[in-house]
Amino acid sequence: VALSGAEPAKVAETERLLLDAIQQCPRRADYLTYVLATEVYDTRMKDRARARQVIRARLLSAKSDDPYAVLSAVWLLQTAPDEAEFRADVDRLAALRREVPDKLGRRDYLGGALSGLRRDRKLRDWAGYLEEAIQKLQADPVLSLWFSQRSCGGKEPDEAVWAKLLEP
Repeated sequence: VALSGAEPAKVAETERLLLDAIQQCPRRADYLTYVLATEVYDTRMKDRARARQVIRARLLSAKSDDPYAVLSAVWLLQTAPDEAEFRADVDRLAALRREVPDKLGRRDYLGGALSGLRRDRKLRDWAGYLEEAIQKLQADPVLSLWFSQRSCGGKEPDEAVWAKLLEP
């Protein structure tokens, strides 16, 4: 992408190639989507709204534990144009964590954005909202049980979790 140039025709060709690659190689789709959104839409086309839309759609539909999905979530939160959209994205990502704790594994879509928000005086209130969302997730009895019983890096569900969840 860096070598493709910034001329509109070259950018359009790069966009087409990345979209094709996402379809042809789903295992690398998180990385390709991140590059498409941040390098092509945001940096070259100067269309941050489109970049954010593409990242958001990928995160909410793929429910991936790929490191680039986490990086995408951090980018999404740190580039919010206003507090209302930031809060809506935090709420969407928190709901996603509750919906599929097993599929996301130990990946933290929310925590990575905290340090950048804390450093910016204008965004400290946003960091507070994000911290509250993280604390609510950590206090959730099902999620805390899930994470306390999971083996590090394991993909298979731990029988102890299922047994504990089935208790009355």
